[in-house]
Amino acid sequence: KPEDTPRLGMRGKKRARAMEAAGLFASSEPMIRMVAGWIAYFPLTDQRRRIDELLKHAGDWLGLTANEFLALCFISCVGMGLFGLLFSNVAEFPSILVVPFMAMGALMPYLQVTGERDRRFKECNRALPGSIDLASLCMGAGLDFPGAIRQIVDKSGNRDDALHEQWEFILQELELGRTRRQALENFADRVPTEAVRDFVSAVVQSEEKGNPLAEVLRIQATMMRMRRSVMA
Repeated sequence: KPEDTPRLGMRGKKRARAMEAAGLFASSEPMIRMVAGWIAYFPLTDQRRRIDELLKHAGDWLGLTANEFLALCFISCVGMGLFGLLFSNVAEFPSILVVPFMAMGALMPYLQVTGERDRRFKECNRALPGSIDLASLCMGAGLDFPGAIRQIVDKSGNRDDALHEQWEFILQELELGRTRRQALENFADRVPTEAVRDFVSAVVQSEEKGNPLAEVLRIQATMMRMRRSVMA
């Protein structure tokens, strides 16, 4: 039985975008779901948990589930193995050459996902100080925290930016009744970089101690820029 397609949340949104793009993934999606249905019978609990974590950090890449990601690795492995077999026959190389081709095929989806994860982490770290400054200015002008986040989302020039996507997610969680602490801790779970964790920790501590959040945000943005300068 083919695996059900994700339809809700960020994963469903990313799946819909991938299907609308009508590229290679859209054409191979039925096969991926079919193989994922077979993989679902294997007891791979720990592997699925680690893959889910990786996909979440990569922004729910293509809206794939853990089983679908394993299916994609398997299909890529078989496809590259067939290509290696054809290549070795045409070039009259030893058939053992198929093995590195299959290994390369199995690794390709993993390398794509880890590359996307690293790109998103870097993008969030670079854009975070500017966003925090804007939030501090908005709160200094009288807006509350959700209102400041709304301004960041509305004023963003790039809707596909990784940090813009995270601000939208935080805003949605706040509107659904999550506390500020829950929404921010979920943000740190999706983007577990040092800069994001420091930001979340500062906001949560400010809320607990009753410190002015606008001033805390301004100091946090300054500290992030200083840390980046030192690292450079």
